[in-house]
Amino acid sequence: CSSDLRKARRIVKQYGIDAVMVTAPPFSSFLITNALKREFPHLKLISDFRDDWLRFFLTTFDFQKSDQIRRQAVRIERETVERSSRVVVVTRLILEETRARYPEQPAEKFVCIPNGFDPAAFAGFRSRPHQQPGFVVAYVGTVYSTTSPRHYLDALDTLPGDVRLQVETRFIGRITDEQKPLLETRGSKVTVLGFMPQSAALRQMEEVDYLLLTMEDPTAATGKMYEYLATGKPILAVAPLDGEIGQVIQATRAGWCVDPHDRHGIADLLARAFDPGRTLLESFQPDQAAISAYERPRLARAFADLILG
Repeated sequence: CSSDLRKARRIVKQYGIDAVMVTAPPFSSFLITNALKREFPHLKLISDFRDDWLRFFLTTFDFQKSDQIRRQAVRIERETVERSSRVVVVTRLILEETRARYPEQPAEKFVCIPNGFDPAAFAGFRSRPHQQPGFVVAYVGTVYSTTSPRHYLDALDTLPGDVRLQVETRFIGRITDEQKPLLETRGSKVTVLGFMPQSAALRQMEEVDYLLLTMEDPTAATGKMYEYLATGKPILAVAPLDGEIGQVIQATRAGWCVDPHDRHGIADLLARAFDPGRTLLESFQPDQAAISAYERPRLARAFADLILG
């Protein structure tokens, strides 16, 4: 950290830098920019939180769960917010939560710029039929406690045998040890493909009928959601309806969302999704204009406006 700070200090002096933007995680990056701001008070500091640190990050991941880490995080985040000209967060609910945490700070200091997708990465994406009867669902990304697919799999197991046996759910990405048992001995076919490069994952996504999105935290909008949007594939979301994912799904018409604790609602959605007549798939009409708002070039312009404004 000290060597990075020396390099940053040298760059600020050499090039007459007057604005600095820092993105986290890793949240240790804030230590460098806070030190720069102390040394160069004229700097316009824009601090970008891609994850909620104090409530989500510190309570979700085991390696972050200690009183000492929390005390340090609280201290560093407060200094970061106080020294920043703008504090950027990724969802509407996190914006409200962060502003409430620092009520003495001006409301206009806090800005929401969501995550998004790179349209160039999906320029060659082409949907194609899979080579099997029935339906294929894919979950792409890390499976951990907050994104557990247990509600989806439990509901799928309640469907009649002739329905669930027509469904294959593919998991692409890392699965934490605590979640692996949930995928075993299911009443439908579950295929674990493991981690793979993005290009290979996109190839897998081209042939699925649905993309599965699961989230327990109403304030979080997992990055996979935006890549899902870019594919144009229908999304089956099991997430709080009034949360960030539920609101985005509704606004973009990119699929269907059911609350994780609505067991009957999930089962009903899956029964309709896996109806042999495919009427649900035929009714799918996403709002492409709403989806395009999450393209990264558009989001980059929003950051440029903050830097130059």
